[in-house]
Amino acid sequence: MLHRTWQVLDSGKGTSKAKATIQGYGCATTGYRRLVMSVREYRIHVTNQLKEPLEYPEISIPNKLHRIGTNNGKLIVNTDIIEVGDSILVRYMGYEPKNVIIDNKLIASDSINISLDEKLFLLEPIVVSRNDFNAEAFFKKKKKNLLLPNLKNIILMQILNL
Repeated sequence: MLHRTWQVLDSGKGTSKAKATIQGYGCATTGYRRLVMSVREYRIHVTNQLKEPLEYPEISIPNKLHRIGTNNGKLIVNTDIIEVGDSILVRYMGYEPKNVIIDNKLIASDSINISLDEKLFLLEPIVVSRNDFNAEAFFKKKKKNLLLPNLKNIILMQILNL
């Protein structure tokens, strides 16, 4: 069952600004007020191969929408921005991005389930070796460098004033 939201719009003659949720279709005008139906909503669900929801996935429809899903991998999108032929791009760190093309079958449904595949990252090896680093000598050099430029500036200013 699809739920529709109707909003009472004031025509300027009345003072009511009430809102109501009604199930049904269409548009109606009564007296001074006009009822307008909002559009249907899609629910996008993003999961991994084990059907576990992925928290806060990045979901975009190029040139129309760019959102982050909820903590349970869901996002609700109004159907007025989705058309046949559009693509939904879903990204999640550690997973391959997925591009889903919207067809008539997806338009007719009220939810889209997108499953992402894990992506393995091959990193370069890290080599740890011993060096002759001495913390005391390092900080002694830092202190010397901090003090010397100031001393040089003081001496230079004294020479220029003479």
